[in-house]
Amino acid sequence: MMSSSDTFSRQIPPLMRTIVYGKTVGSYALRHEVTVPKPKKNQILVRVHAVGLNPVDAKGVIGDKLPRWDKLRNVVHEHAVKGHIPGFDFAGTVVDASQSSFAVGTAVFGTMPPLQGTLAEYIAVPLDQVWEMPVKSATTPTSADFVNAAALPLVGLTGLQCLQPHLENLPSVLVLGASGGTGHVMLQIAQCLGARHVTAVCSAKNFDFCEENGATDVIDYHEPELMKKLQEASGCPYDFVMDCVTSEDPRDKDKVHYPTLLQEQKDSLLSPNYVYRRLGGATSDWIRASLQRVVSGGAGGPKGSFFWWRLGAASSNEQLFWVRFHQTCHELEQLAQWVKEGKLKPSVQEVYPFSEKGVQSAMDAILSRRVRGKVVVQIYPQLSEQEV
Repeated sequence: MMSSSDTFSRQIPPLMRTIVYGKTVGSYALRHEVTVPKPKKNQILVRVHAVGLNPVDAKGVIGDKLPRWDKLRNVVHEHAVKGHIPGFDFAGTVVDASQSSFAVGTAVFGTMPPLQGTLAEYIAVPLDQVWEMPVKSATTPTSADFVNAAALPLVGLTGLQCLQPHLENLPSVLVLGASGGTGHVMLQIAQCLGARHVTAVCSAKNFDFCEENGATDVIDYHEPELMKKLQEASGCPYDFVMDCVTSEDPRDKDKVHYPTLLQEQKDSLLSPNYVYRRLGGATSDWIRASLQRVVSGGAGGPKGSFFWWRLGAASSNEQLFWVRFHQTCHELEQLAQWVKEGKLKPSVQEVYPFSEKGVQSAMDAILSRRVRGKVVVQIYPQLSEQEV
């Protein structure tokens, strides 16, 4: 009688399809005859069912960290990005577990290291970046289970790594950009970690969405007296601020610059030991962050579970955040446990097919900044363009 391991091994083809960054910035190409990777020591081979996409993928991994010089971006894309597979998040099925204790056929989710990518039919995943997929029932996982799991890893790790080191300072949390992929998961994780108040800042049309995801107060960022509204919210003063929106993008030059406003109103808005985390920063911040990352020995350096950089002349409480990918299996385990308990669920706005057109549409949606929650590309079973 053939074992399940033999069955899966016989089903692994020699070649697979992948999506890669194309010849020009913002383009993508489908490759049909790419060799299926063989897992090395401390890796498993996973057949990918779904891939969650994030702004970092749509910006070419490092695109948001460069000056707004088109020539420089083109050079960097040509030599460092083109031909690489996009994607950090995935959910799929183990098909070769010879280097691990995972059983073949196990549904798993996790992340891949930068520029190794997940938009491929098969990926060789580091064991310290994968965990068993959360499935509530004992039945075989559905396509929806894989889609939901693929939407979680990067935003979930961001929320957990940001908030968990500050458990003692979490009575009141403020999330700026709370309806996006990271923001809506941050609302939920803050509640999971015991925050007393979670205040969300978003557009008025997303009030209900943020409340459904755990916000106790919701404020419209278009509000003319935004600072006054923040002061009047029940969560003020705020102990932890997660800024998911501030960036150096030219589109933001006329928008609210939260770091400046919060610094000006610090005494009335923020607690004495407040913590402020930003996902975006100027090129100079990223350069300094990269240098200190090397000096400190990587993202798991002496500062703790993630890497940071003090932002300019601001208080040391205000820091640029980089997620840590390596050694995150137990953090994925915690996220999976919250999902099983019904405390955490990423919201997926749309699922796209695994094709050049599908991936291009998904990336364009992310760059439009009109996505509520996450977007996911489904690889298996394959969607047709008409199903989107």
